[in-house]
Amino acid sequence: MAMTTPKRVTKPTITRLATIAMVCLLATPLTAGAQPAVKVPRVGVLANGSAATSPPVDAFRRALREFGHVEGQNLTLEIRWAEGRFERLPELATELVRWKPDVLVTAGPYGLEAARRATTVIPIVMIACDPADTMDCLRFVSSPPKGRR
Repeated sequence: MAMTTPKRVTKPTITRLATIAMVCLLATPLTAGAQPAVKVPRVGVLANGSAATSPPVDAFRRALREFGHVEGQNLTLEIRWAEGRFERLPELATELVRWKPDVLVTAGPYGLEAARRATTVIPIVMIACDPADTMDCLRFVSSPPKGRR
């Protein structure tokens, strides 16, 4: 799989993907009891870049806000940054899975593969995939993760 420069992610794409992530979050059951507890959705984000340069994560946060989900108020985001070092993604994905998020969000085929190897029960949403990597992304989605067959 060739490393390519990421393409610019459009706002409609991020908005659609944020909608998918929110559907996954809203589908999770709430705690039952005498007084219903309000469950704050937990979103684990596996980011390829760094906090200083992450347009996909910034666009994802904006799209969540547009749907009324504000980090620290009614949503918890836990972000792990690979800082451009793709070999770190498996370790970071495992950290996020230990945090027990309601959904994992990632970008590109490397993050997708790392997330798929780390869990088989947490829903994974991919918010960006370079068109040059589309076939790799589809291959990862259509086959079981290596070591989980």
